Amino acid sequence: MFARRYKTSGKCNKYKAHKKVGVNASICYSGTGDILQATRNICEKVKAGVFEPKNIDEAMFDKQLWTRGAPHPDLLIRTGGRLQVSDYLMWQLAQTELYFSQVSAPEFGEVEFLQALHSFQQRERTLGN
Repeated sequence: MFARRYKTSGKCNKYKAHKKVGVNASICYSGTGDILQATRNICEKVKAGVFEPKNIDEAMFDKQLWTRGAPHPDLLIRTGGRLQVSDYLMWQLAQTELYFSQVSAPEFGEVEFLQALHSFQQRERTLGN
């Protein structure tokens, strides 16, 4: 996984007030494995009387994940022409916008990044509504 810092030179005015950009690097991460271990943790806590099953909600589940505390992504950019998320952040991607590029990661540069951001800006985010 790699990270680059991009200067947008004012091309993304809609988001220029946002000062934070997060980049997640996942080494040997499995989204389904994350969901399974969170489920097992909750089951053990219910068995031990720490949780009541009726109190289990999305926020509690989210806190049991390996990624707990990290914000869910707004945009996932998938490079290399692959049209799948490949077991990446399966729980966290529920409301994420997806962008697929034919350009592979090593060649994916500022122009492609700005195209992805432009595509994201054109979307109406309904967040499940």
